[in-house]
Amino acid sequence: MGSRRSTAKLARGGSGADGDSSAASPQPVPHWDMLRRELLVDEQVVKRFRVPAPNQIAVLAAFQEEGWPPRVFDPLHPQEDQEPKQRLRETIRALNHHQRVRMLHFFGDGTGQGVLWEWVDDRAPPPGPRRPPT
Repeated sequence: MGSRRSTAKLARGGSGADGDSSAASPQPVPHWDMLRRELLVDEQVVKRFRVPAPNQIAVLAAFQEEGWPPRVFDPLHPQEDQEPKQRLRETIRALNHHQRVRMLHFFGDGTGQGVLWEWVDDRAPPPGPRRPPT
């Protein structure tokens, strides 16, 4: 099992640990389709939002805007009635829940101020059902 750092590097199209880009084929990069409200990997729907989920969508939009780096800062706007770290923790839990195809794992950075992601089991997404063409 590889490290999160090398997995994220591959996800961004980087090379393997030995610096030889032909040694490891880069994994696809997730994609947040805001119009369809779908989280995709190679056109495969990982998660679809049918009801409002503003906190989850804010996190996915932050990853998409930044090109899916390994970590993004907490993009959630402060609210008087909620503790920020708890709200981020609940949002991360919800991102991992109800994935149609379990490919991605989201987790906190340990400070309560950031979200990270990784491939499930450090492997490329398996072939499977895809979103029908439009």
